[in-house]
Amino acid sequence: MGKTKDQPAMGEGIGRRAVLSVTLAVPFLASTRMAFAQSQTGDSAIDADGLHRLSIAVIGPRADDRLLAQAYHAAFMEIEPSFLLRAASLAAAMKTQNLSTPEAFSASALAQDPVQRATAVGLTAAWYLGHVEHDVDHGQPVAFEKALMWGPTSDIMVTPSYARGGPDYWARQTAQIEKG
Repeated sequence: MGKTKDQPAMGEGIGRRAVLSVTLAVPFLASTRMAFAQSQTGDSAIDADGLHRLSIAVIGPRADDRLLAQAYHAAFMEIEPSFLLRAASLAAAMKTQNLSTPEAFSASALAQDPVQRATAVGLTAAWYLGHVEHDVDHGQPVAFEKALMWGPTSDIMVTPSYARGGPDYWARQTAQIEKG
């Protein structure tokens, strides 16, 4: 089976230059989508640190994980850049009304605004479920073991895993059986 003029041999179809150009194009395309979304509204998106602060204000201290907030920011940037614009709007409104806790937000008139409430619910859902999704078919996992949904049952339930002993069970010392 030799190659013909029209068919490249196995491995010749995609070169390093093609892979490199695609790799460099992905961040550019993501920033272009964000710039387009910003041009439509005239607003600017929230950055990763702002999303971290907003997460703490909306969800509470359990969302105080800067690295995870950066991962959520990157996922929102890829899946739904317009969410970051709405998050910036929510953060600005909360700052204007001096709302810094979930209780203060829930009791405010801001929580009754459908758009602001949907933004807060979307942010909370991402942190609790451990993934960001635009719709059922388009989602991106961000955290599994650190998803907030496992917190309330952590004292009685192991985080689900294919490893029945829990994550990293093979690293722990096994129990010794006593003879006697």
